[in-house]
Amino acid sequence: MNKHPGPHDATRIGLIGCGRVAGLRHLPALAGLPEAKVIAVADEHAGRLGEVAARFGIERRYGGHSELLGDPDIEAVAVLVPAARHAEVAADALDAGKHVLLEKPVTLDLADADTLVERVAVSEGSLLVAYNMRWHRLVREARRLLAAGVVGEPELLSTTFTSGFIYRHEAKPWRLRRETGGGVLVEMASHHYDLWRYLLDDELEEVSAVARAAEFEDEAATVQARTRRGTLVAGLFSQRTADAQEVEVLGAEGRLRLDLYAFDGVQVIPRSARSGDPRQRLGSAARFARHLPGAIASARTGGLYVESYREEWRHFLAVCRGEAEPECTIEDGRESLRILLAATSAASTGRRVMLQEVPAGLTPVEAHA
Repeated sequence: MNKHPGPHDATRIGLIGCGRVAGLRHLPALAGLPEAKVIAVADEHAGRLGEVAARFGIERRYGGHSELLGDPDIEAVAVLVPAARHAEVAADALDAGKHVLLEKPVTLDLADADTLVERVAVSEGSLLVAYNMRWHRLVREARRLLAAGVVGEPELLSTTFTSGFIYRHEAKPWRLRRETGGGVLVEMASHHYDLWRYLLDDELEEVSAVARAAEFEDEAATVQARTRRGTLVAGLFSQRTADAQEVEVLGAEGRLRLDLYAFDGVQVIPRSARSGDPRQRLGSAARFARHLPGAIASARTGGLYVESYREEWRHFLAVCRGEAEPECTIEDGRESLRILLAATSAASTGRRVMLQEVPAGLTPVEAHA
């Protein structure tokens, strides 16, 4: 029977999957948490397994997730394999009574997501969906400001998430095709599907999308949506540009801007002002000076992005200890999956998709209207 670790015990963790997100985000974040101890990693690729284990000093190494799940010392696991395998591995981990941190998107079809909902309900372990943006310091500040009415009722929400990663580095084959979890509509935009819900505290009703392919599928895309309360949403996504991660919310009382790569990246502009006004420029300078010491300290431990993963893990460890309920549940993950499925359908067919009518799985790129 799975037991919650004691308040002074480090939770013993196993990571399943030793790809980019494990080595660049999760393991550096965990290194700064004394309440966590990574004791094992698993990956079917022996070279990748050995490299990551050696770099982070992890002794127990398993060639498959079943072997790691059979280790009785492991209390919690992170499922970091490609999305096409999320359902299988997460279900096995829940059946083994482990607490599970599951990378996004939760699955690639609704039937698998429903299976995980059922498994979580009967498992001794808990499950947290790893939408790390929910624990980004600036996102949490923005959510608080929006709830306080700083812009009034949100009229428009615009977000941008772009990167040139796939052209700067060798891309794994699964990243090149939609059906295996690649492309911006599945891999990158899924962060923002959840971010829209989280910031607005609202649900989407309809989705439209346009995607472009060249060397691989869904290299760039735009996604438009409408929420139940009427907010119009637009997202820009690309894997062939400069890096950017930005948010803007506009309402009758003003606008809220976020640059999630800037340590002082929250700006509130009242309706009576413009961003270039001297008072706004002076406010930006003062905000920069105020946050600079903290930014220097944060940079020493990986910066804002690793910090968001560290806070996500800190919350998950509290869940493992029985001190908190998951803030991002399997039901949240399923709702973001519905938006993802609507976006792939809209991009392939050219039709607007209502959320209550989403297809059960990914729509192929070659589908026609």
